[in-house]
Amino acid sequence: MVFDPLILTHVLGGGLILALVAWRMVMRKRHGAVVPVAGTSVRMARVTHWGHFALYGSLVLMALSGSGAWIGEVEQAAETHSLLSNLVLALIAGHIAAALYHQFWLKDGLLRRMSLKT
Repeated sequence: MVFDPLILTHVLGGGLILALVAWRMVMRKRHGAVVPVAGTSVRMARVTHWGHFALYGSLVLMALSGSGAWIGEVEQAAETHSLLSNLVLALIAGHIAAALYHQFWLKDGLLRRMSLKT
């Protein structure tokens, strides 16, 4: 196998993302979930909860399937990794859209709050 620095960067990036998700889960366990912005409906709080659950879960599955594809050379893991990439991109786009909605439409200070929390 020929050394490819792009593959190494991809693998290290995936490992870093997995470590950051794990760190975020530890922080959430220690400090609890962030309280929703004042005036958030029950429905929107549920959507927020499930959106974060989907984002973190798919990032973990993405890293694990990538590891299985790269280390174990498992074809199904490679296919899963490829499929999850589209889901992760959609969830990231949704997360950004929601943050911008809060910033420019609701004007509820959510982005400022996010930047101050760990």
